[in-house]
Amino acid sequence: MANSFSGLTAFVNEQRFANKFWLDSLLKNDALPYLQQYGMVASGVKENTFTLQQLSATVGIETGVGCSDDFDNGNDTTITQRSITLTKGRIKDSICPHDDWETYYTALRMPAGQHYRDLGPWQGPLMGAIAEKVGKRLGYNIWQGEQSGDTWTFSGLYEQLIAANMGTYNAGSNPTGGIVGTGTIDGTNNTTTGAYYVLQNLITAGLTSQSVAGKDFASDVHSGNVHFVLNPYTAELVRQSYLAAHGTAMPEIAIGLAGLQNNVQGGFRFPGWGVPMIIQNFVPNNFVAMIRNGNAVIAFDALSDLTSMEMWQADDHQTLRWLMAFKMGVGWNELTGNAIKYFGATT
Repeated sequence: MANSFSGLTAFVNEQRFANKFWLDSLLKNDALPYLQQYGMVASGVKENTFTLQQLSATVGIETGVGCSDDFDNGNDTTITQRSITLTKGRIKDSICPHDDWETYYTALRMPAGQHYRDLGPWQGPLMGAIAEKVGKRLGYNIWQGEQSGDTWTFSGLYEQLIAANMGTYNAGSNPTGGIVGTGTIDGTNNTTTGAYYVLQNLITAGLTSQSVAGKDFASDVHSGNVHFVLNPYTAELVRQSYLAAHGTAMPEIAIGLAGLQNNVQGGFRFPGWGVPMIIQNFVPNNFVAMIRNGNAVIAFDALSDLTSMEMWQADDHQTLRWLMAFKMGVGWNELTGNAIKYFGATT
């Protein structure tokens, strides 16, 4: 693949900031740190399908009067399985130092001579910029699957969640439904679509999902075993919606200069129940999920495959090549309304 210098003027003399390539600093891959802290990470997976085990049981209390040697009284324990499909992927390209690097502003700092082994001082910034783009691509894939231009097939966490169609939540008729609402989230005090109330309604839905025989989402909320996932724009709408409803900028307790100087969208917890709000760049707008900790899973062969690029000189002793090769898959331990409540698309 040739390097394109489209839009540059030959022999530009300005060198002051020439090696500071523009980086997408906001759109870094925050998906992997999220999964490491709030999900489940499985490494060293060589097989194409990784299975997860889930234990379910029915517990009953019987009278304790008298002695009994009957230990087969219907309190069965069942182990079920979900699986994650791992897919192999590659990101690669080649760079030719003779391909216009001697023509534009890069010329003045290229190594002397025509037997190039590297790009000199340009190689570090260039590979740093490429790494930013790679991280963004992987982050999108982890949440929303393959994007335009990808030739592999990858099913992301959000894709799998929407495809599960977990039913519409209703406190009376379907408390274990997963879809609590749908529509356009806004920054108002609307009790249905206002971002603050969207999160509040998710908590309420979780607290009504109580069960003795099965999962108890209410206990998870109470014990701090859940978290919210939303993108930066929706997090700002939560702040605006809280301000519209209560008149005090979230998460401030008292207005003051120190508070105004703080990063209000840094890591913080939702008021009341203290559920962490985890910002993920690559989940879509009009979507917020409340998820049991440890539910989201990523499986891969080696973590280093996702965090490093290999670079070498080709057999022609001129072309520079780089490659990332990896094998990974994502999935959920449980795709039911007992483990996830969300506001968003129904299918």
